[in-house]
Amino acid sequence: MALKDDVIRFTNATYRENVSLSEKTTIGVGGKARFYLSIDSLIDIKRTIDILNDYGIKYKLIGKGSNLLCSDNGYNGAIISYRHDRIYKDGEYIVAFSGANLNNLISFCRAEGYSGSESLFGIPATVGGAIVNNAGAFSFNVSDYLTEVYVINNGKLETINKNDCNFSYRNSIFKNNGAFIYKARFKFPKKDKKEITSTIKEIVRLRKLKFPTGKTFGSVFKNPERYSAGQLIEKCGLSGYTYGGAKISDKHCNFIINENATASDIKYLIETVKNRVYKDFNILLKEEVEYVGDF
Repeated sequence: MALKDDVIRFTNATYRENVSLSEKTTIGVGGKARFYLSIDSLIDIKRTIDILNDYGIKYKLIGKGSNLLCSDNGYNGAIISYRHDRIYKDGEYIVAFSGANLNNLISFCRAEGYSGSESLFGIPATVGGAIVNNAGAFSFNVSDYLTEVYVINNGKLETINKNDCNFSYRNSIFKNNGAFIYKARFKFPKKDKKEITSTIKEIVRLRKLKFPTGKTFGSVFKNPERYSAGQLIEKCGLSGYTYGGAKISDKHCNFIINENATASDIKYLIETVKNRVYKDFNILLKEEVEYVGDF
């Protein structure tokens, strides 16, 4: 195939076809991606995107896949996984490439005596994915100590100041503008390493206490203003509700657990929850989950 030949000829990307998306998401469902490309370098990202555009093939960049619901029908395009995971100090700043594991960034900060990101420990995300979705937990958002984001936008390298990223609750300009984040710079406050370690241990304890284990997205819905999505779902009597192989957690109702589900099972459960909460409370829940492929 000409696409494969061009990717191999002009990049160092790992090229695969018909890759199961259930293996690339934390919820563990989904059909196959037509193409799957693993990429380590910035120049290869640029070249690969140019090649895909030349062939008219749609693409999606993913991190850990913690908020993705991929269709049982798969994705008729290219999934791109950026694996560059370097983290380093730049004077008083911490710089992390978007492929870095979020937990690794937090551990790096702890080792260097920088505090502020501990609340995110345990979230299965890359730095890039966390920034796109402005991931947060326990009253902290990844954007809180962010200073700049470095992107590829329309084939050009750009630096975007935090104030121009339009960060809001689980949202940013990057959700819809098509720019690819390749690294970001943070300025965290200094703190005693023992205190940082203690905070991380407490976050781990709270996560085990509050959140279910198994194949999940994490939170399915954004919390409406002044309300908890999980509490609204529980008040609707949906705790433990099951459809097919998908179950609303009876430990935290804003979690859906894959107990041998299909993507269609989970989509049905999400729509059921939205309809019930709207019927009972006149509140329309909005998903944190992003849909990939045709449903």
